[in-house]
Amino acid sequence: LNKDGSVKIAGVRWAVGSQMKLQEDCYQALVAMSDAAREAGYNLYLKSAYRSWQTQNTMYKNRLKRNNGKDDGWVSKPGASDHQTGLGCDVIPRSWIKASGMNEKMAKEPECIWMAEHCQEFGFILRYPADKEEITEINYEPWHMRYVGIPAATYIMENGLCLEEFT
Repeated sequence: LNKDGSVKIAGVRWAVGSQMKLQEDCYQALVAMSDAAREAGYNLYLKSAYRSWQTQNTMYKNRLKRNNGKDDGWVSKPGASDHQTGLGCDVIPRSWIKASGMNEKMAKEPECIWMAEHCQEFGFILRYPADKEEITEINYEPWHMRYVGIPAATYIMENGLCLEEFT
């Protein structure tokens, strides 16, 4: 663990806070976005960050079990989740902290509207837009941010793309 609270694993700096980890660049951008949101009167909360393959596999299998073996587009297969990169994170409004689940209704919350309008300023994209479900094969998730850096995020968001279309 470095003096600044980060750790370097396999050449990548990771920020470690409480139980959640993100790659250092993503973490710094998330802090900046959270600070800017707070200045605008919104409170953002990090609900989920890095997930190991094992954790993602368990989540995926549990979802299948609850859904009679059907992949309903809410949990990515292990090996395909942004969370496994340390660059994907679920960021939610205060009013959803104690909610039992997350769904597209969250998009109407002022914090999520603010994130959708400003995330690219900090290098994030809305990873699973409502109009790109057929391409991403994941349901609309107004809380799921993916760090790609400011130039790429600006291009993606200004052109109404999803990450699959950008790459």
